[in-house]
Amino acid sequence: MPPATHPPVGLPLRSAPLRIALIYFVVGTLWIFFSDAAVNLFVTEDHQTRLFQTLKGIFYICATTTLLYILVTRFSRTTLALNADLAASEARFRRLADEVPVALFVVSTGLIEQVNAGAAELFGDGTPGSLVGRPVLALAAPARQAQLEELLSTSASRANLLAASPMTLITRGGDEIEVDLGISATNVGRKSAILLCALDVTERNRLESQLRHAQKQEIVGQMAAGVAHDFNNLITSILGYSKLAARTLPPGHPANAHLAELEAAGEQAASVLRSMLTLARKDPPKRTPIDVTSLVDEAVRLARGMLPANVETRLELPRTLPSVLMGDAVQLKQALLNIASNARDAMPRGGTLSFEITEIKAPVAFPPPKADTPAPPANIRIRIRDTGDGISAENLRHVFEPFFTTKAEGVGTGLGLAITRRIINDHGGVIQVNSIPGEGTTFSIDLPTAQAVCPAVPELVAPVVPADVADEHPTLAGVTGRATATAHSFNRVLIVEDDPRIRSLLEKWFAQLAWRITVTADAPIFLAEFEADPASFDLLVIDHELPSSTGDAVIRAVRRIRSDAPIIAISGGFAFLAPDVAARDPALRRLAKPFGFEQLTAAAASLRESAKQTNR
Repeated sequence: MPPATHPPVGLPLRSAPLRIALIYFVVGTLWIFFSDAAVNLFVTEDHQTRLFQTLKGIFYICATTTLLYILVTRFSRTTLALNADLAASEARFRRLADEVPVALFVVSTGLIEQVNAGAAELFGDGTPGSLVGRPVLALAAPARQAQLEELLSTSASRANLLAASPMTLITRGGDEIEVDLGISATNVGRKSAILLCALDVTERNRLESQLRHAQKQEIVGQMAAGVAHDFNNLITSILGYSKLAARTLPPGHPANAHLAELEAAGEQAASVLRSMLTLARKDPPKRTPIDVTSLVDEAVRLARGMLPANVETRLELPRTLPSVLMGDAVQLKQALLNIASNARDAMPRGGTLSFEITEIKAPVAFPPPKADTPAPPANIRIRIRDTGDGISAENLRHVFEPFFTTKAEGVGTGLGLAITRRIINDHGGVIQVNSIPGEGTTFSIDLPTAQAVCPAVPELVAPVVPADVADEHPTLAGVTGRATATAHSFNRVLIVEDDPRIRSLLEKWFAQLAWRITVTADAPIFLAEFEADPASFDLLVIDHELPSSTGDAVIRAVRRIRSDAPIIAISGGFAFLAPDVAARDPALRRLAKPFGFEQLTAAAASLRESAKQTNR
């Protein structure tokens, strides 16, 4: 590093020889003048004059030698003291330069002349000599070398430190790091040079990126929470009425296919909204056994429906494959379709979209199993590969960030891959992406399979469907199980729901079950109706988001009137029931919108069975 500038100590080095010469001249002149005057005044004989001149010369030599010795000794001591102080100062400066958490370079004519320990450790082999003499431009990433060269030429004429500029440098291991680079002009001896200060900000940028990611997730959560209630009400209406319409048509009717597509679109909309909520909250996904082959096959079938004709889809399956993993099939299917959607946009001129399922062993980073323990379970890898335009290295680092998109305005939201990563992570999996511009992109998803044998899925208690209803609508008997009315069947239901479409849909559903229905949109009217004759109602359906109250308050009021009243609480919002309300309650079931007729009747049947168990 360049030596520090120090104030002069003792006799200035540059003026000391001049002072010694001046003193010597003055003393010699005065001695000659006064000694000659004394000789002329006191000495008259020639032989005395010669003797006195000889003694005068001897004395002059002794005097001047003594004076010169004193001056030179003082000069030497001062020089040694200054050199010692300078060496100590340089040592302190060197330690300071080596201990600062930045890489320092002194550059002259484009070559590195001096570095500190931080630079030698990060970019060299740990010794300053490994960097000295190297071109400084070789430290920059190829794409940033022109920028660094421009910064060097700009700073050569400026003595002050330029504002830190973001730069990408290459470490000795070949890794790219992000730095804030400060540059200023300096001197090494009498030679002009440039001082570079590089602060590694890779980790800081990563943390800032995570913070931005969390903030975007919070925004998504706020947006989703704001629209969830209204959207879920709309989706419930779309799905409910489409299924009602399908049941009124005979098999083979042309409209059945259209209604099936409408129902599929509604389910897709519901899954998108659920995924947005999943992205914003910490709740783990609902885990049920999923057949991997069926899951991917269904995703491929849905993907074909949204791909243009010039995009070919392929599905590659191994001969043997662990057939089950635990997770939420709707979320996982949505994750695969999000990737397929991005692949479609990357292949405007056509191409191939391949889905491949393989079995992989547990990661090698896991500790090896002991001799008396079973081998670690296999994992499933789902690889989705397209032959599209690919993704640049710069964009590849941001593909999983919420709202990041390279599509035209209004075409993409930038949420698809962020939701996908959240879904995969919530399932204990890992998603990775590799891309080569001009050749295509590959997404790899690793998911843990179910342990050995999957636990049996508990069967829902079959809801009560009266015989005449099952005869009139055979599809109901096939879906929900045929049953006959018994003394324990519900026959009167009280509903509070503020959305008129949902109220009408619930009326039609319960009418199919031949139940007597009382419907209101107002919580006080609902409570007044119930309080007038609590024992006459066999089932209460309470919406959680009401204009005049909340579902929590209504349920608490109901429990004060009748503690064992069967309740189905329905909600389309982000939050669902307070902890005290959601506590263990055998007479309470919860349904999240959108739900269908089957889920409603299953919840009612579960309450009926619970009541039967309680009365035994």
